[in-house]
Amino acid sequence: MRRFTSTTGSLILLSLLALSGAHAAALGDANSDGVVSVADGVQILRAASGLSSACATAACDLDGNEVLSVTDAVSALRLAGDLPAAAARVAAAGAAGSTVDVAFHLEAATALDGYQIEVAYPLAKGGFAGSADGVECTAPGGAIFIANDRDDGSLVLIEAWIVPLTFPRVVTCRFVQAAGSTLESTDLGVTVVEVVENGATGDPADLTVAASVVAPPPVCTDGRLDFSTVFGGALDLGWTGIAHDQPLPSGVRTSLPLTCAADDPLCTIDGAPLAGQPLGAPIPISAGGVPTCVVPRLTTAPTGTVDCDTGCTSATLTLEAKVYLTLDRDHPCPRCAGDVAANDGVQDGTCLEGATPGAACDAHGATERLGTTGPDDGTTSRDCPPSGASVGEPILTLDPLTTGSSTLHANVDCLSDAFPPGSCHCTAQVAPNACIPDGVCGLSGFCENNPPDGVCSEQLFRACDLTAGNRDCEDTFPGAGACIAMARPCFGPAIESTGFCGGADAALTSVFCVANTRSAAVNTVYGFPGPAVLHVPVRYGAAPGPTATPPSTPRATPTPNAPTATPTPRPGDCDPVPRGACAGLGARDSVLTIRNGRATELSWRWTGGTVAPPTDFGRPDFDTGYAVCVYAAPIPGPTPGAPIAPLVFQATVPANAYCNGVPCWKPTRTGGWLYRNRVGQHDGVTRIALGHDRDGGAGIVVKVRKGDPASLPLPTAPIVELQATNGTCWSEVFEHDEVVRNDFKRFRARSRAR
Repeated sequence: MRRFTSTTGSLILLSLLALSGAHAAALGDANSDGVVSVADGVQILRAASGLSSACATAACDLDGNEVLSVTDAVSALRLAGDLPAAAARVAAAGAAGSTVDVAFHLEAATALDGYQIEVAYPLAKGGFAGSADGVECTAPGGAIFIANDRDDGSLVLIEAWIVPLTFPRVVTCRFVQAAGSTLESTDLGVTVVEVVENGATGDPADLTVAASVVAPPPVCTDGRLDFSTVFGGALDLGWTGIAHDQPLPSGVRTSLPLTCAADDPLCTIDGAPLAGQPLGAPIPISAGGVPTCVVPRLTTAPTGTVDCDTGCTSATLTLEAKVYLTLDRDHPCPRCAGDVAANDGVQDGTCLEGATPGAACDAHGATERLGTTGPDDGTTSRDCPPSGASVGEPILTLDPLTTGSSTLHANVDCLSDAFPPGSCHCTAQVAPNACIPDGVCGLSGFCENNPPDGVCSEQLFRACDLTAGNRDCEDTFPGAGACIAMARPCFGPAIESTGFCGGADAALTSVFCVANTRSAAVNTVYGFPGPAVLHVPVRYGAAPGPTATPPSTPRATPTPNAPTATPTPRPGDCDPVPRGACAGLGARDSVLTIRNGRATELSWRWTGGTVAPPTDFGRPDFDTGYAVCVYAAPIPGPTPGAPIAPLVFQATVPANAYCNGVPCWKPTRTGGWLYRNRVGQHDGVTRIALGHDRDGGAGIVVKVRKGDPASLPLPTAPIVELQATNGTCWSEVFEHDEVVRNDFKRFRARSRAR
């Protein structure tokens, strides 16, 4: 059985170093002009995609596997830039200064397939000494983009593709400034080394490049930190999993008073004026047929610190959460309708329902609806309290509420003696989760042995009987959609959530415990006492008030060390041919199943492989898209121009994907990532888990359910790849004797290490 190695790190270049000097001199020189250039990389890309090319296998097969692939093109492009063989990231030696973002604005006078530019950066102001591959850059999609510093005060940027790139385009890079230095745009010298026109070397004068330093926005002003919550906040409540993925109000404005010393960016939160004050807007929650409205209030003064250079925050908050059990599953909280400007102190709106119907109100937050998010709660206000008495006032301790990481480990005995000691997270918790029979939460973040829950596809807060058609959904509640099966989310032994900071945007997170209420329905359905996870994106400074509908395209969320400019990632479609060099080394077990019925169901599990570093996964919550791709294995004697291996199935998830109004991707405590969307909102993908299996090895889980039937039986034993837009991929090449079943209804193959 063939196994692949990783495209990331230095493995590509190590294969080059192993080749003999005589043969290596010609490697990559596709057009036989004696020089390896970006134009040669484009020719290899064309050949790998089955297009006409000047490429000869002897010169273009850089990895020596007798197959031309995208990997060969990447290797040629690195050679063209005279990039070092050691591609591992190393911290800059002595770079104790701050970071700065530089935008390179590229304009082309004609259609270009690629380019190479060099940037000179004075070592006295930071340079690149000792920081091989240490510069973070982002570029628009549709190309292979390589950035590398040469440790001598110069940076090389290479981009190439098989079709013309789109101009103008902006490449943004983050540099480390030397301590005490300020980088100016005039410090950077830019030289266009090469351009590629129609697959061949063109005139460098056809490309112009201007560099500009991106000024970071202020974080703290006048002794305070102002921020607003933005679309995408989420709350996972309780151990049952029924009340997970609850959307949080956006447009909530908060100001933290600070005490700051002169010339010290680290300030202390002066929370005394906030003690006893309401926090945010009422939070509508509707899950399992139990609607509630939660009204939070600070009970004590918040404490903590804020770094005014980065916005990185670590605070401790103690809240009283008044829980009101309501009757309206569509609108658990009273709404404030007609307010002209939210959070301006002017009560232009009118309360609907609640304890004060018809009263004037100022909007304080809005829970937007996006596809299948649940109830269209619209705008809520502290001026519109729920009616009746609260059924509980649990005290919530958010320690920390942070832009870093918050973790809660299971070390409490469960009330149910069916579980081992230390299986639960919170005092008086009944069970660790709703997973049967043993409380084991799968790698995917779902209870993998439970029977599925029935919910309405367009209103997930409505439960339904899976055996009764659409009786409990569309037939009774127009607009609720079909009754569908959904897996139950769950908490594992360690619950961890990670925020971010470092620019105009940040995300605060906390993992904490929620005590019982006085309502048996709330406690039973939500899972109280039990753990909860809060994740709320924020934007520093002034921000618009809440709106009743979310933006048509969810806002990209920067990572801690990414440029402040929003990147445009490469489209997440599968490559036209297999990448051929993917992480697959040493996997103990790999199973691919494709079923045909009313829909196509694909499942791929890959376990026991070599553990990948977290950087291989990229940041799917920001700029890394994923695609699961199934190719027929190479067929002997292909016709000229035919694909090397036909693509027979694909499903894609874009970068920064939103599901049910909240981010689909969540980081795991082991450095991996988890995507879950039970209704397959993005191309039918319901689950992607990247990280470790239960035995500590690498683990990949992919599940897809699409409406169109697959073309079964497959013509040959397949190649399956999970491709990331950052160039990383994971794969399995199945042999013919590993195919267990291949007919019109089902395909199944299982590969074990030999």
